[in-house]
Amino acid sequence: MLRRYRDGGDAGPEAAVMAHVGGHGFPVPEVYEVNGGDLVLERLDGPTMATMLFAGTMTLREGAAILADLLRELHALPSLSGDARSVIHLDLHPENVVVTAAGPVVIDWRNARDGSAAWTRRSPR
Repeated sequence: MLRRYRDGGDAGPEAAVMAHVGGHGFPVPEVYEVNGGDLVLERLDGPTMATMLFAGTMTLREGAAILADLLRELHALPSLSGDARSVIHLDLHPENVVVTAAGPVVIDWRNARDGSAAWTRRSPR
């Protein structure tokens, strides 16, 4: 699968975050190649969590539990910089979770960075 930054930004930082969290066992697509604003990623088969919620094939309670588990697991990982903070996604919602046969996989890591897991608003870059 190709993910292209239409604004021409560098996809390298996103790939680095995905490699870091994936290296700790967090469910992300495998990154095969990074070239400027392009990421070549593992193709994921399955609907997004949002699709399942709207179709009624997943309940709100099930979806909330999956998101809560993903956030707990993510925030338990070591930070990118190795300090006392956590990796935070900053855009983890049902459209950024693909439900595969192997389980949920989190996509769209462009806004991810180190920060406080309690942090709830996005600050300027």
